[in-house]
Amino acid sequence: MKYRVLLVDNEPWVIVYMKKTLPWEKLGYEIVGETANSLDALNMIQKLQPDVVFTDIRMPQLSGLELMQQAWERGVRCEFVIISGFAEFSYAQEAIRLGVFEYCLKPISAE
Repeated sequence: MKYRVLLVDNEPWVIVYMKKTLPWEKLGYEIVGETANSLDALNMIQKLQPDVVFTDIRMPQLSGLELMQQAWERGVRCEFVIISGFAEFSYAQEAIRLGVFEYCLKPISAE
C-alpha cells in the first residue's frame, strides 16, 4: 500500500525541492497533488483524500494550521506535517496542540 501525499507551499521552488530531495516511492508514498495556494489545497484535500499533507505554516489566505483545522472540520481524516522556515516555539506549540503529526524546519532533508 502506498500512502497518498499532497504537497502545499506558497513557494513553488519548495515543492520542487521536496519532490527531488525525498525518495517518495522508495518510502511507500505517492504524490497525488501539489499546490502553491492554500485555498486550492483545501479543495484538493477534500477531493483527493490524501493520507498525508505536507504544508508550509505561513502562507497567504490560510496558514498551514488553519488548513489543517478546516480540513478536519470538513471531516477529512489525514495526517499533517507542518514545514516551517521559522524555528519559533509558538508555532510548534500551536501545531502540537492542534494534533499535527510532525513539525519540520526548512530545508527538509531525507532523514
